[in-house]
Amino acid sequence: MQKAFAEILGSSTDERQALFSAVAAKLETRAENVEKDLYVCWVLDFLFNRRKNDPVHLYFKGGTSLSKAYGLIRRFSEDIDIGIFKGDLNVPLETDIAALPSITKQQKALAEEVDEAARKYISGTLRDQMLKEIATVEELSGRTGHFSVEFGFDPYRNKDALDVLVVGYDSAFGSGEGYVQAAVRIEGGARPDPVPVEAREIVPYVADELPNGADLKFGGVTTVKPERTFWEKVLILHALTEMTEKRAADNDPGRPVPDLNRYSRHYYDVHQIWRHSEYGEKTASMRDLAEACRQHKQLMFRAPDHRYERAEPGSYRLMPTEEMRKKLEADYERMSAMIFGTPPKFEEVMVSIEQLENFINDRQGKESH
Repeated sequence: MQKAFAEILGSSTDERQALFSAVAAKLETRAENVEKDLYVCWVLDFLFNRRKNDPVHLYFKGGTSLSKAYGLIRRFSEDIDIGIFKGDLNVPLETDIAALPSITKQQKALAEEVDEAARKYISGTLRDQMLKEIATVEELSGRTGHFSVEFGFDPYRNKDALDVLVVGYDSAFGSGEGYVQAAVRIEGGARPDPVPVEAREIVPYVADELPNGADLKFGGVTTVKPERTFWEKVLILHALTEMTEKRAADNDPGRPVPDLNRYSRHYYDVHQIWRHSEYGEKTASMRDLAEACRQHKQLMFRAPDHRYERAEPGSYRLMPTEEMRKKLEADYERMSAMIFGTPPKFEEVMVSIEQLENFINDRQGKESH
């Protein structure tokens, strides 16, 4: 993909604007979304196909994988979530951590070994490789200074997030100040569980608009399967409701209630999979996978106010509280600009979440979808 991508970058601003706008009109989305998708795909191709001689293996996960690898959601996804295989970092595996004699020692191993190794790899080796890739593309396209690479920001530690690379680019449409920024975030870590995964092909939205569009397509992207992503997102919804209620009751200024900014996307993603004829009830019935996800969360992402111990049939909490709904609806209104075509109404998404909650709490389901 690299050469074809560089050719597009080397074209004039007017030509790029025309290309992205033409594709956007067909997809019923914004031209800036189509432009950013091309950059997202280029970064994915780099991550999975052009890190030569790097013994560390990655996998693609999260909402962007649902869109780019499976076409299950019609939401433009701007961030790239990657996992790092723990075995390649020579850090403790899940079984090693679970065998430690106390929660304190488990958390210490996660923070000082697993997380630190991931940060060291992303801020060192991976960043260096990304900079070399950028230099090559800038030379091929004649666009010196087109890109920038920075670290994300960790609000909890109040310093750079060394496990987040932000690859900025000069947009053909100027600097964006809205929901979609002219930058691709690569967020990585070694805590997640990649089971099950498979190799998938990725196709940029502009590919069908160009004579050499086939040169933009690429495969070999190790991707977490949608069934796992679905249950990971179900647990996010459960944790948000439980955490909001607990923190509101505790009224501790040091642990505020989540503002839910940029969280409505998870509800939309779950809605899309739940309503899908192939995945829907079949995926929601995978209780062994659900339990594996829950146990992994409790071990690797322990947080008492998330109450993962209650994420079981009969006690799942997916529906937001009334106060949460107000925040989520406002965020959904902003996020809707990232959805192709006519987005489902927020109320429709909430109906799906309620149906799903009923279904997984009662095997027969109190409502059908």
